[in-house]
Amino acid sequence: MNNLKNYTQFQSNNPRLDFTFLYPDQWQVIETKGKETEYDEVFIAGPRNQENTFSLALIVRVTPSRNLPLESVLSSYLTKNMRATDYREVSRTKGTLAGIEAIEIEISYTMLLPLNSIKPQRTSVNERRIFFEKDERLYELIYTAAETNYNQYLESFKNAARTFEFREESDQHISLVLPMPAHAVRERPARYKVDKSE
Repeated sequence: MNNLKNYTQFQSNNPRLDFTFLYPDQWQVIETKGKETEYDEVFIAGPRNQENTFSLALIVRVTPSRNLPLESVLSSYLTKNMRATDYREVSRTKGTLAGIEAIEIEISYTMLLPLNSIKPQRTSVNERRIFFEKDERLYELIYTAAETNYNQYLESFKNAARTFEFREESDQHISLVLPMPAHAVRERPARYKVDKSE
């Protein structure tokens, strides 16, 4: 793990955001709750890309799981995003996060940014997302960034995954992220298995 002196631990008074993790201390934290859609979310905004069209983001979103299997959640997510311009699935794998079964996906696509601009620019975006469920809640750990600085700040996402813990279990689990190009998140090597059929 890289030097964590410049990281801050996220904690919330919102009982649905019942977890902690480390994030870069210069990044801006915003907690939101859905009005029309039921969700709770912590949105952490990082640096903007060189073209100043997109701020990278580290997000944890919590929604009701509705008892759907992770494969169905992933399928719905991919169906929605396949409509994006230049959509491409980069990788997909299974593992665990904080001792819980998880699926991780990485995709890329192109957007016209900034939104609502009279002169938007085509911007390639990479998105990496981990889905896992606990106590009838679906958790999504998300990292999005312009392609030009995606790898530059990827370690911040890895640190968030490594240090992600549910508050009542903070002393029970250690989470690790596999080195690239493999993208699985795991708890301990002895417990981690990859489904090679994927």
